[in-house]
Amino acid sequence: MKYALVLAAALAACYPEPRSAGFACQATADCTGNRVCDDGFCVLPTEASVDAAPVDAAEVDCTELASKLFDGCDIPRPDGPLTLGAGAWTYDTDTGTLAGPGAPASPASKVIAAGRLISVDGFTVSTGATLRVTGAAPLVVASWQAVSIAGAIDAGSRGSTDRGAGANPADCAARAAAAGQNSNAGAGGSGGGGFA
Repeated sequence: MKYALVLAAALAACYPEPRSAGFACQATADCTGNRVCDDGFCVLPTEASVDAAPVDAAEVDCTELASKLFDGCDIPRPDGPLTLGAGAWTYDTDTGTLAGPGAPASPASKVIAAGRLISVDGFTVSTGATLRVTGAAPLVVASWQAVSIAGAIDAGSRGSTDRGAGANPADCAARAAAAGQNSNAGAGGSGGGGFA
């Protein structure tokens, strides 16, 4: 039985391209390895039905959890599913802690080059739930089973004091917005909202 890895990344501002773009596809021929094209993304095939009983993560072959962001065998095994019910939730990537209504224990996590990774059996953000992600590092969610997002995940920044996860990495200054320049061929654009 094969298992699907679903990866959600709340990426920091200034990334030139979403990391999930490497898994975009139009047909299975666009995918590498044994991945198949499903709803526009290359995923590992699954034979399990939606109604199938959950699989113990200890039974999952970590070599099937391939990603550009991490090696499946180098991440912690999950302690169980993470289900966020209605309400306001906050995950801090600096401390690896989750807060919210009746917050469950913080999921297994590890700091990797791409940010802070949490490893869960399944990941659900229910209708009416909002997960606010803060901290210096982006959040990477490695789910060993299904992911369901019916609520909202907010990793956005609001001004200079309320920063989202991974906001303003050191290399942002190298890509700062600049004023457009005049030329005889017509003025160029620039700024892109960088002057707010």
